[in-house]
Amino acid sequence: GGGGGGGERRQDAKEGNGGKLLPGDRWLAKTEEWETQGGTTGWIILNGRPIACYSVIDTLRSEAMDTVEDLQKAHGIRVVILTGDNEGASRRVADTVGIEADDVHFGLLPRGKTESIKQLRNVVVGDSLHHAKKKKRSIVVAMVGDGVNDAPAIAAADVGISMGCAGAAASAMETADVVLMDGDLKKLSFLIHLSARVHSTIVENVTLAVVMKAMVVVMTFLGWAWLWLAVVADVGSMLLVTINSTRLLQSKQKLQ
Repeated sequence: GGGGGGGERRQDAKEGNGGKLLPGDRWLAKTEEWETQGGTTGWIILNGRPIACYSVIDTLRSEAMDTVEDLQKAHGIRVVILTGDNEGASRRVADTVGIEADDVHFGLLPRGKTESIKQLRNVVVGDSLHHAKKKKRSIVVAMVGDGVNDAPAIAAADVGISMGCAGAAASAMETADVVLMDGDLKKLSFLIHLSARVHSTIVENVTLAVVMKAMVVVMTFLGWAWLWLAVVADVGSMLLVTINSTRLLQSKQKLQ
């Protein structure tokens, strides 16, 4: 999906002399050359005749490489490109940010992206990943996108994430489970980090509350059933859970 390219674009063009068509092979060779350099090519047609061909290249966001590296190394996430761009543009982006060639899927229509998501959700995970007996299982797949073409794939993923930056499609944001309110790719890593901390905090809070309640029940059976003890256990567990949860606010400060 979208998110790797920035707002700046480089454009080249070759025009025919006086509107006359240049030899077809030269035009095609030029567009193929541009595509191998990572450009998306197009034609300008006037009165049924091509008068120019052009190439547009997206510039990568400055944080794209660091974000992909962090997802791969810090979180152990396999990063896959699903795009409608041509092979040259897709390979250029993958090589720049450090994504394996086998994880680049280009020239995809919305249906193709959706099918790719479904295939990724049903893979064979072997001993090399989990040191366990090889078996078929579904892994958690997240899809990140910002365009209309990404909406079906976002809906098909286990977790749909929409980059809510300027120009993002409303359908993508409505379909997504999570909407990032700007185009900062670093927030993907922050989102995963915060999700892990929230999950661990919930487990800690539930465990703490259950243990304190269980202690009161046990003491009641032992004949130490005082009202003040029940009040202390109830209010005390609430305060401890609240204080423990406030530690999550430190994550926002680290992001800033």
